[in-house]
Amino acid sequence: MRKIILIMMLAMMVCAACGNKNGDVPGNSDSQEGNKVTESAGNQNSENDSDEKEDAKEHDFDVAVLADELFNGLEFEDELVSGRDIVFLNQYGLEEGDIVKQASYFSSNATTEEIAVVECVDDAQAKVVKEAVDARVEERKEIFADYAPDEVKRLEGAIVKVLGKYVVLCVTADADEAEAIIEKY
Repeated sequence: MRKIILIMMLAMMVCAACGNKNGDVPGNSDSQEGNKVTESAGNQNSENDSDEKEDAKEHDFDVAVLADELFNGLEFEDELVSGRDIVFLNQYGLEEGDIVKQASYFSSNATTEEIAVVECVDDAQAKVVKEAVDARVEERKEIFADYAPDEVKRLEGAIVKVLGKYVVLCVTADADEAEAIIEKY
């Protein structure tokens, strides 16, 4: 898989050099924005292949667009409602300065279904937010363990991804479809 990524990157550099009218070497400009490398962390069951793919992508999107696409593109048992910033921060134990922007949907607590898409200041802060997301998932597993074991199974399949400076959580019974939606970003 890494060989394929390296070959693709080499091909892109060759194409960029061919299209460069100034004769400059690609990547030697003052602006290095096109050369950012992003990190990803996925569900522990699918880390290997998806991490390598995500490392090659640069992510830049509106969190509300992805959250809405997940909300509208998946089936949910419960009625999810949009979460205001203060609700989101309280649910995840975060402070206002921890995030740039968020879009979230919460269930009525009859199920564990949930969507959260967060933009952080940078990749390092995204790791901090991911830890808060992971902690919430673990806490909810403990809460639901005694009276709703099926919900614990849903939480065990929760999708938690770091896409550069973005963190995505989707708790749904349709994890495959959620993964497909997230992959587009």
